[in-house]
Amino acid sequence: MTSIGIIDMVTFLSLLVAASIIVSARRRNVPRDMLLLLLGIVAASLLHATSNVLEWSGVTAILDPFEDYFQIVVPLLWFFFALSFVRFQETERLRESEERYRALYEDLPDAVFLADVDTGTVLSANRAATRLLDRPLKDIVGMHQSDLHPREMCETSQRLFADWSEAGRQTTSSEVSDHFIVRPDGHRIPVDIRASLVSLAGRPVLQGVFRDVSSQREAAALLQKEKDQAQMVLDVAGVAFVALDRSGRITLINPRGLEILGYSRAEDVLGRDWFGMCIPEDLRIPVRDVFRQLMDGKIEMSERNENAVLTKSGEQRMISWHNTVLRDPDGNIIGTLSSGEDITDQRRAERARQEIEGQLRQVQKLESIGTLASGVAHEINNPLTGIINYAQLIHDRTDNEKDKKYAQGIVDEGNRVARIVRNLLSFSRQEDELPSYADIGDLVESTLSLIGAILRKDQIEVIVEIPPDLPICKCRAHHIEQVLLNLLTNARDALNERYPEYDADKIVRIAAATKEQEGAQWMMITVEDHGAGMPADVQERAFDPFFSTKPREKGTGLGLSVSYGLVRDHGGRLLVESVPNAYTRVVVELPADGPNVRGRRGATPKE
Repeated sequence: MTSIGIIDMVTFLSLLVAASIIVSARRRNVPRDMLLLLLGIVAASLLHATSNVLEWSGVTAILDPFEDYFQIVVPLLWFFFALSFVRFQETERLRESEERYRALYEDLPDAVFLADVDTGTVLSANRAATRLLDRPLKDIVGMHQSDLHPREMCETSQRLFADWSEAGRQTTSSEVSDHFIVRPDGHRIPVDIRASLVSLAGRPVLQGVFRDVSSQREAAALLQKEKDQAQMVLDVAGVAFVALDRSGRITLINPRGLEILGYSRAEDVLGRDWFGMCIPEDLRIPVRDVFRQLMDGKIEMSERNENAVLTKSGEQRMISWHNTVLRDPDGNIIGTLSSGEDITDQRRAERARQEIEGQLRQVQKLESIGTLASGVAHEINNPLTGIINYAQLIHDRTDNEKDKKYAQGIVDEGNRVARIVRNLLSFSRQEDELPSYADIGDLVESTLSLIGAILRKDQIEVIVEIPPDLPICKCRAHHIEQVLLNLLTNARDALNERYPEYDADKIVRIAAATKEQEGAQWMMITVEDHGAGMPADVQERAFDPFFSTKPREKGTGLGLSVSYGLVRDHGGRLLVESVPNAYTRVVVELPADGPNVRGRRGATPKE
């Protein structure tokens, strides 16, 4: 009885459970096969319950033979129900997964096509695909995959499809760029394609994800256009553009920058260390140190600065820079960009202008001194004439020989002073002088009368070697005197530089001679000293009016350049030969086109 009671209770519970599931079947979306199983369970449970009721009533003949079957059928039906339920749960999960996939599939921004691996027929496409192709879904499904592409790309697309299908069985996906799809109106759209093999309804299909890259292409084209325009600006810019990274390596340089540095190809410069390559050695360490501090954010960048750069040939050029710091999107310093203007010639011109202005001031001072000397000479000349005349009267009226000797000495010295005054007046005259015949010996003597005392004061011995039968020369006498005065002044400075005190070699030699050259006769005047001499680089610029080795307190430095101009005006030549710490020899060559008059004293040419 006890076991029968338990079976009866289980049967009753089965009836209740099955009945409750059947009642809620619509809400639970119970499949038909499971519903039939539940109805069978209910029916078997009811028959079993009816058999028990009849047994309690004493009626056992009707259902008693089936009672054992009821006890077996109900558990068996529940077993099949459980199997169906498990299958139903799996089916539901698969359906929900497919719905989620379908939702993602439809909502993807990229176009997705599913095509049969064997035939290439499009089986499905999402909404983005309809927008991309500008076709309804019904027109897309059933198309061959090659019809999605331009006609001339059909063969390529078929080969790619075959490759993707084969590769899909071995790898997860394949990608291709620079492809196109075509719309019904013939409009082409650039796409990037990512293909992979997936399963649809149990069979493999090729899934193609098409991404419209029109906007990227347009953006890239716009960016390239802007880059080309920027490059064009850099190429034609009249200033240098140089970009450095944090380590000081060159990342950008334009043609003007290459030109300034003396390079023809950007490849010779890009990636190189700016400071080691383009900054002079004496500036390299301090400039690099400033750059490092700038990259570390310890100092602010100077918007403008000037500094020298080293060219490929080793020349230094002065550049005026306009600088800016380069930063990444997060604000971190990543380098510098500088535009530079070559101001080397400008600075040289400024220095030359300053030198000319200084020389002009010196010339103006000399003119003022000349004017003053002229005035002083006139003032000296009047009392000097009286002194000479009074001394001559004493000489003529006295019978005392000793007094006569003293008086004659006063007359001689007075005449010497008068001669110096006349030379000073003649030299300081500003008016133009016409060429005339002059004796070279007289010109040398006149010049020495002006500078001889200064040379003697500096303990310089003057040796004059002028033949007495030297022909006279047609020239502007005062111009040649100025040339000789300049040369003797330079010789004095060179001797004093080498020999500050007395020395046996502290000598300046003045010589004159003639020579025949190409059928013409030339007069040569040589001024030679054994002073400091000139190195080769100074000799090359000896006649440059903007170049001088003399300090400002020792003169203008215009002597040789002025002399060169005066000699050239006479149709002559000025030659310089010098060896440092040995000698300097300057030769003045003048055309000797005067009459062949011999003898210097009192010779007068016939016009």
